[in-house]
Amino acid sequence: MKTVVLVDDSEQILEYLIEVFKSYKTHELLVKAFLDPLTALQFMQRHNADLIITDFQMPDFNGIELAQGIKISISQKIPIFLHTGDSREFPSGLFDKVFRKPTHQKDFFKALDDFL
Repeated sequence: MKTVVLVDDSEQILEYLIEVFKSYKTHELLVKAFLDPLTALQFMQRHNADLIITDFQMPDFNGIELAQGIKISISQKIPIFLHTGDSREFPSGLFDKVFRKPTHQKDFFKALDDFL
């Protein structure tokens, strides 16, 4: 079983992502969803994650800071996807994949197939 960690400050987006990943059939997934990036980071310090999908704009701690924290304190090898409505360019090498909202589930599935 693969563990996917979802981080977004929007409950609506998290609910959508949970439903998307429940319908993914290639691998059995354990999906852990967090509204707060600090809580997600604390979870990942105690539990293994196979993939992380994070929003960019969140209060107190953005997706870049979360990805940097993961790379520094947990592992540089865990794939991290950014799921954002922001149109700016993001640092290369920090995110393995950048999805612009709204994202179709087939795009997520292709990335899961590539990274899990």
